[in-house]
Amino acid sequence: MSSVLRSTVAAMLWIGWAGAAAAERIYILSQDGAVLSEVAPGAEAPADGAVIKLEKGPALLALAPDAPLAYVTHSDLGQVAVVDLDRRRVVRMIEVPGSPFGIAAGKGGRIFVGDWHQDHVIAVDTAGDGEPTLTKVKVGRAPAHVVLSPDGETVFVANREDDSVSAVRTSDMTVAATIPVGHAPFAMTLSPDGARLFVGNMQGGSVSVVDTAKLAVTDTWKTGAMPYGAAVTPDGTRVLITHQGGGTVGIFAETDTALATVKVGSYPEGVAIGENGKRAYVANWFSDNVSVIDLESMKEVQRIKTPAGPRAVVVRAAP
Repeated sequence: MSSVLRSTVAAMLWIGWAGAAAAERIYILSQDGAVLSEVAPGAEAPADGAVIKLEKGPALLALAPDAPLAYVTHSDLGQVAVVDLDRRRVVRMIEVPGSPFGIAAGKGGRIFVGDWHQDHVIAVDTAGDGEPTLTKVKVGRAPAHVVLSPDGETVFVANREDDSVSAVRTSDMTVAATIPVGHAPFAMTLSPDGARLFVGNMQGGSVSVVDTAKLAVTDTWKTGAMPYGAAVTPDGTRVLITHQGGGTVGIFAETDTALATVKVGSYPEGVAIGENGKRAYVANWFSDNVSVIDLESMKEVQRIKTPAGPRAVVVRAAP
């Protein structure tokens, strides 16, 4: 096959691949640049006007499941920014006690925020224009990532300095269980049905698999150095783990079978998967870009240029 024909075929495949998810959008949080960038599938960089300015030091973000909103934590400011994604601007700053870091968003404007320094998880009811209602519960030391079960009944919190995960009932904000995991748990992700929680143990080089019905670890997988981000495909058959220490992403079957290790940029952190499950997006903190991985070939196929210091990435599904 001639080089011209190969290029043409590759371009056609890319157009079809990107077009299938043209309605979804990728949102990239750049800590050093203090911005949230919107990128269309297949684009090489954010378009003009698609970079939303934030206050200094944004940490993590979550998308509202029922509104065009993103919530961004600012640990140093003790605030959470509410971003209108359609209007591409910050519409509200919410005061949250302590050092808000990890965050998950539920329906009706309720968010769950981990207080890194005071070891709480705080439920914040943001609906309406008045002062938000806050309810907090004590968890383990240094709560990192926070994830919400699909039914909205349980919020899971990775306690980095206690080697544990707290399961908190959202109905009354009480701790249902404290689950021992590996060393320095940080990132987490849930299977689509909510039956399994995958916990990346940053200093343990492992993933703890938690049965969310039993609230107990049922398996432990070996990973690369410093597992820092985690995501599951929509069909639940692939688990992706970023290895911050090795500049790679591990792709696992739903068991502990390692399918591939994909080289990406420097210090990969957050990872998200497109709504059709064919692409993964990896925030490369020190490379100032996002790697795009084709999950069928299990190869990196693109780098998206970003503002400085991308650390988190999410995908907003088509309406």
